[in-house]
Amino acid sequence: MEQANSYQLESYSQKLESLYEELSKAGVSIRYSRFFTVSQGTIYEFILEKPIPENVFNFLYTSFIKDNLMPVQYNYAGETILRILPIKRRSRRKLQLILMIATFITVWFTGYGLTLGFLNALRLSLDDLTIILWSTVYALIFLIALGLHELGHLFIAKGHRVPASGPYFIPAPPIQLGFLGTLGAVISMEGLPPSRRILGLLGIMGPLSGFLIATFIGIIGIFLSPTIPIETAQQLVETGEATPLPFMPLMLILLSMLRTPPPNETFILHPLAFITFIIYIITFINLMPIGQLDGGHVVRTFTSSRIHMIIGTLSISIIALTGLVLLLLGYGITIYLTLAFVLLIFKFIFGSRPHPGAANNLSRISSRDYLILIIYIVLIILTAPIPLI
Repeated sequence: MEQANSYQLESYSQKLESLYEELSKAGVSIRYSRFFTVSQGTIYEFILEKPIPENVFNFLYTSFIKDNLMPVQYNYAGETILRILPIKRRSRRKLQLILMIATFITVWFTGYGLTLGFLNALRLSLDDLTIILWSTVYALIFLIALGLHELGHLFIAKGHRVPASGPYFIPAPPIQLGFLGTLGAVISMEGLPPSRRILGLLGIMGPLSGFLIATFIGIIGIFLSPTIPIETAQQLVETGEATPLPFMPLMLILLSMLRTPPPNETFILHPLAFITFIIYIITFINLMPIGQLDGGHVVRTFTSSRIHMIIGTLSISIIALTGLVLLLLGYGITIYLTLAFVLLIFKFIFGSRPHPGAANNLSRISSRDYLILIIYIVLIILTAPIPLI
């Protein structure tokens, strides 16, 4: 830690004068101040007589963030501290494009496998060009749905001046290799949201957007899903040409009730409905209250960093315990144990450190903000995987 030179002080003098003026207007006195440099630049720290009112802090946030500076207000050892932190924004357009192309390819192969399986189950045959076309349509619809999830985050971020970029799609092995072709997508947060309310909105808007588009796609997929005799379906399973779903997200079960198959018949899930299946599962994982996952943002909005960490650990334990109980009851379903393992990895990657919360850690939550929590709980319930056999 070393003191900043006079040139750095001069470069920030205008912003500091603006800060002093706003604090004076709000009747907030500075007891002590200092500055020091780190690898990212100069950090200014102020010990305040009392917290900065939320409306004043929001004004300062908007003003400073334009110059790649972020104010952060919090309590430490009974004192109110304001820090002005430098933030670095990096253009990652090339990485964004590479990841999008890679994810399109892996999702395309998943679509290709699903299309072939769907046609084989119906004893239909199409020319290669048509199958390629349908696989491409599948990949495009899937990426659009994932993109809308992340655009929900970006809509809130851009609307409240939170520095963020993306979306960055995450490729994964296709269904031929036992996976789904993608782990979803993320946005890169380069700064904290100004308040706890905005943190909650930022966390919930992505899953909500993804859920709504997935439900729309799912309705179409359910009505496009053909029915076949149950006896034929059993034969397809025995020959390995079809695989029964051991579980389905609750909302997809509800959507399937929009249609009633004829007596002694069952549905063959259309690839579009399978997109909904995957997005619901990805949404459920994202909603877990772990680290920087969407659910982590929402839960951190309403809790301290310590409680947030405890809830995250408990959620993994509950999911793992549910998986063990299902196995002991003879269901033979490993989805919950698999989810617990995936979430444990995510906790190690995204949740090993306490969630920082909002830039204004002293901001308050109003009664209307609990609507975010209600939507969060409803989405968890509707996307939860339910055993079928």
